[in-house]
Amino acid sequence: SSLARSGRLSALCAALRLKTSFLAEPFSCHISGDPRIDIVVSGRHLHRMIIDTLSSWPKYLAIHPGFAQVFRYLEAGNLDTGSETRQAINGDLIFASFMRRPAKTRETARLEAHRRHIDIQFLVSESEQFGWKPTADCVKPDGDFNEERDVQFFQDDATSWHAIQPGHFVIFFPEDAHAPMVGSGEIAKVVVKVAVA
Repeated sequence: SSLARSGRLSALCAALRLKTSFLAEPFSCHISGDPRIDIVVSGRHLHRMIIDTLSSWPKYLAIHPGFAQVFRYLEAGNLDTGSETRQAINGDLIFASFMRRPAKTRETARLEAHRRHIDIQFLVSESEQFGWKPTADCVKPDGDFNEERDVQFFQDDATSWHAIQPGHFVIFFPEDAHAPMVGSGEIAKVVVKVAVA
């Protein structure tokens, strides 16, 4: 029902307030019509990244109609971790790949952003750091937008750095430029691409 949905989204806004408490600027949170979470910081609208444990996924279902498929897929643990081949979850709308790569340093990691997809990245092994900056604030593109890969790289410095442990996921919206894979050794993760609704 609309009442139940409103209650779920209000709870999500409250959770996001806790997760963004490090911001120096005050912000408000309300639901836009698409329905995604709309965060307003000093008059600017941005869809804030989300960091949480896999067991907490049900509270994020209202953000996108495809999220239930994504998180059930991750919970099932049936991704082929021996291959980086793209694996379809829902055709071209939702697909996943497993990555095991040498970690980068903060100096070598580049900010990247996507226009047509939301990234849900689930960490499998090792700890990982990633940089973040609002895409709208990135002013130093590193090459042209790659239409086929749906990615734009930037030379800007990250605004903030965050660390996650195995069993955690991060949701990056198109408004979230991110510099992933920072750490030591090899980092293994599942990256799920979800077409923007």
